Amino acid sequence: MKNRGQPTSYTPELAAEICETIATQGKGLKQLCREHPHWPHPDTIYEWLGKHQYFSDLYIKAKARQVSVLADQIIDIADDSAQDITTNKNGDEVCNTEFVNRARLRIDTRKWIAAKLAPRIYGEKGDCVKIKFPNDITKSNALLAMSAEVFRALSQQEIDLEQARNLIAVIKDHGVNIAVGDMNERLNQLEHGGQSDEKTVPDAEGKV
Repeated sequence: MKNRGQPTSYTPELAAEICETIATQGKGLKQLCREHPHWPHPDTIYEWLGKHQYFSDLYIKAKARQVSVLADQIIDIADDSAQDITTNKNGDEVCNTEFVNRARLRIDTRKWIAAKLAPRIYGEKGDCVKIKFPNDITKSNALLAMSAEVFRALSQQEIDLEQARNLIAVIKDHGVNIAVGDMNERLNQLEHGGQSDEKTVPDAEGKV
């Protein structure tokens, strides 16, 4: 049930604040809303995601950044041994099974969330997106085929919109790397006087 004092008017500034907080906290939206009374109810935030593209794009990036926070929390929880040992009624030191089990649950919960947010990095093998990219993706002509495959998988609901956006971003970065590599190769040929090309050009008598 929504609290009467919570705002319902969307502003880009509030949207940016919400996303930045999500990106830097390993907490769920409901808990964050409780900790920030000037935020709207979670149901209102979900409505905004469907109505405002700017907010939707920021939210996707925030959830991707949140994965790193969750990963750090997993390490911190696993390394915290301060309460692993407790003293029983007889004064003997024993394993604090309640604390250990709670820590295990906290780790498993964060691992599950991270796997859903970034299945290629933290998910099980079966959670990974199965994309049929060309065998050779080192050439620029592979980029169009890769992009087409992403849109095909999206249309067939094999991946969701967030996964498609992430994949297209990776393809764009890959295209830049190909272009830089090609440029470096051409510059290297120029620095050596174009010798690589001259070796493949036959002379007037047909000799290489």
